[in-house]
Amino acid sequence: MPIVKPALAVLKDATINIKIGAAVADDFAPAVSNITITPTTSAATFQGIGIDASYTDQSTATWAVQLTYAQDWDSTKSLSRYLLDNEGKQAVFEFRPRDKSAGFAVTATITPGAIGGAVNGFPTSTSNMGVIGKPVPLTKLP
Repeated sequence: MPIVKPALAVLKDATINIKIGAAVADDFAPAVSNITITPTTSAATFQGIGIDASYTDQSTATWAVQLTYAQDWDSTKSLSRYLLDNEGKQAVFEFRPRDKSAGFAVTATITPGAIGGAVNGFPTSTSNMGVIGKPVPLTKLP
């Protein structure tokens, strides 16, 4: 059996491009401290009366993209403002863990995060956005 070694990537020069429709994508990576594209599934079980009459199956995954980001309300082109101004619209999110690396694209419905935060700290927020369909792999760029 061959040994498969992973090609690991520390998230330090990631790109997170977001665009609506035919607009030019903006890279919001400098404002984002965490991004995950997460599946959720559930199991369904039927337990019959007879011996060996237990049946379990898994639902098809639904996906969500979660961004944790710095709140910036002074810049008109900030991620905070973008999410607030475009709430409810569908956007394409392209995430590459390293610049030009392979990555994933999802289409999600924009949802803004919370406003405000704790004293003596940078205000951050987390937004959970439902994905339409599932992630699409992106090939490595030259």
